[in-house]
Amino acid sequence: RFFSDDVARSITSADESIQAGQGELRDVAIMMIDVRGFTRISSDLPPETTIRVLAAYQSVVVPLIEEAGGSVDKFLGDGILATFGAVNRLEEPAAKALTCAETILKAMEDQAASFNEMGWPEAFHIGIATDYGRVMVGVVGVGDRLEFTVIGDAVNRTAKLEDANKTLKTQLVTSAACFDLAVKCGYRPATNADRRTNISVNGLPDPLDLVVWPEQRLH
Repeated sequence: RFFSDDVARSITSADESIQAGQGELRDVAIMMIDVRGFTRISSDLPPETTIRVLAAYQSVVVPLIEEAGGSVDKFLGDGILATFGAVNRLEEPAAKALTCAETILKAMEDQAASFNEMGWPEAFHIGIATDYGRVMVGVVGVGDRLEFTVIGDAVNRTAKLEDANKTLKTQLVTSAACFDLAVKCGYRPATNADRRTNISVNGLPDPLDLVVWPEQRLH
């Protein structure tokens, strides 16, 4: 219950005790999800309301990630870090991640009214970023406190892209490289996406070509 099924199996089926510092390089897709305005809005809510809304949001998103072949790496407060192809090798992870992202956005739109009924005072919006690249998949920690995670430029880049969602006024953003790879593998956007070239992203050293989905209702 504290790990995804794939991570749990990799731990329990290991031939020897897992140690900090173990890992391997893999090409994976990364997804980060964030609730818009969470800190501001939750500061005025009773804690039990905040937890109830968070649990409901996660109960929608997590199964969709797992059904798409992804694995939740960790919960970051209101954020979710998920990977596609990190725990188990996965065919076409970039395509699966972007397809999943659009599915999540549509599902959250369909559930919007239920969050207001739970006490969330505004429209419940999320932002999603995805990217693709080589990361180290492995174990960090000390002694008897270990954590299975992914580390690398693709993870950092995805986090920066998720932050950029807010300034770009978009609901989904990915690098053009990730998008093009996904399309090559058969992905077709369910809604219109805009390509934007040479965009400066706070925290990244060089401008990127991005593909973004503007803030709008998905149909």
